[in-house]
Amino acid sequence: MLSTFNVANGEFSIGRDLKNDITINGFSVSRHHCLLKQEAGQFKLYDLYSYNKTFINDNLVTAQALKHAEQIKIGNSLFIFLSHEAADD
Repeated sequence: MLSTFNVANGEFSIGRDLKNDITINGFSVSRHHCLLKQEAGQFKLYDLYSYNKTFINDNLVTAQALKHAEQIKIGNSLFIFLSHEAADD
């Protein structure tokens, strides 16, 4: 399934708990898994001490600034961070 999420409010939580901005069902996802936060003009991803960790481009991360088109893996879910739309060809 393909979905798009707008991170316009400066902070975006992801996890199994229903109070998150994105809720992912599955035992491989912690209740409060990670946080995407805008800081100093860029977005950073913070793993919130999740049991199964968070990966960017298949690399284990605890905190990292995101670049356009990087892949974020949380449990069995894959997200692509887009900081801008593709140019029309």
